[in-house]
Amino acid sequence: MAPEHRDRLLQRIRKLRALAGDAGATPAEAAAAAERIQAIMRDYGLDQVDVDATEMVQEEVDLARIRSTDIDRLIAAVGAATGCFGVLQEVIDARRRPRAVSAVYFGQAPRPEIARYLHIVCYRAVAAADREFKRSAEFRRRRTVKTKRLAARQFRLSMIEILRCRLAQLSWLKAHQLQQLQDLYGRASRGELVTEKHRPRKIDPRMLGAAIAGASAGSGVELHQPMADTRPPVAAIGDRAC
Repeated sequence: MAPEHRDRLLQRIRKLRALAGDAGATPAEAAAAAERIQAIMRDYGLDQVDVDATEMVQEEVDLARIRSTDIDRLIAAVGAATGCFGVLQEVIDARRRPRAVSAVYFGQAPRPEIARYLHIVCYRAVAAADREFKRSAEFRRRRTVKTKRLAARQFRLSMIEILRCRLAQLSWLKAHQLQQLQDLYGRASRGELVTEKHRPRKIDPRMLGAAIAGASAGSGVELHQPMADTRPPVAAIGDRAC
């Protein structure tokens, strides 16, 4: 099938889908549109993956560094919370050296746009809380550079884990849908994708105060408030309870 012909068929299916889901359509009109969609897919050998792929969009957030850090554990959680697929993408040069990392969100519009917004909310919240923690008595009481560094990291890890749990409560993505999105992304992307690995960490008793402070900071992040200097959130997530 010529690409032009295939595109016209997919465009026709999208219009029929819109008609079938139109609140103003009669039951007979909606049923006829659904039957016509099935007939087109059957006659021309199209499957649901072909149709869904035409409605997929991608949003990318440049992380402005060349290596991943602890906070990037949030990427998959943000993607799942917004019903799309979130990955950490690494760009490497010819010598296999890292050049850049970015967060990529892929799925049906407008979910990747929502994910981009939520990504920025979470990353900014962690950065702001980290700066505040380093001004706290819990941080300043540490005597050495090493223990200060360990306390700061434990604070961030605890905050990130709480945010991951809260994002999981927002999630509406099912396992089979995640697999479908992963397959679609693999077909659409030519780059190398790096999935995130999570290993539970034991908390050093000396860092318990930092861990508690991080967990408290994560619990206090407002995930629904708009930000003035980025794209506003789409309504699909704004009213979901934590």
